[in-house]
Amino acid sequence: VMRRAAETALHRRGALPTPGAAVTVRRAQSADADAISALNAQVLQLHAAARPDFFKTPSDATFPPALAVEWMARPDLFFFVAEVEGQVVGYLMVELGQLAEGASTRALKRANIHHLVVAQSARRQGAGAALLRTARTWAQDNGADLVVLEVWAFNAAAQRLFAGQGFAPFTHRLV
Repeated sequence: VMRRAAETALHRRGALPTPGAAVTVRRAQSADADAISALNAQVLQLHAAARPDFFKTPSDATFPPALAVEWMARPDLFFFVAEVEGQVVGYLMVELGQLAEGASTRALKRANIHHLVVAQSARRQGAGAALLRTARTWAQDNGADLVVLEVWAFNAAAQRLFAGQGFAPFTHRLV
């Protein structure tokens, strides 16, 4: 009840987007780096809570805005942001690369989605799906044969999102 009241107050002040408002996706710009860094901290906190043996607790050093800007300048990485009412509520980072032909595998141009984050306050409102649709279209337009992503076993919400968007298990990594 308290969380709902707090979110309602934030919506009224314009600090959170209105539930059900339209989602737009665009190519990220360096001006989005602060929002991207903050969103990354949200998902890293989830990961660190589930697997503290592997993930660091978010800090100013884990994915600072300057690193986001640096990565946006790389020719092989592409960032998209989802906005609701002019506010960045999510981002996706995808890498376009070539898998070399091996003795038993074919060469493939692959789009690898490394990051997909939607703010807790904006989940289940279409931002994640819109980012994935944009990434798939972008990958197809750029000649990718395959769009891949990884999801941690503890992240059931992400697994449901990806399955709902047509992603299916391709391989299983065990430790």
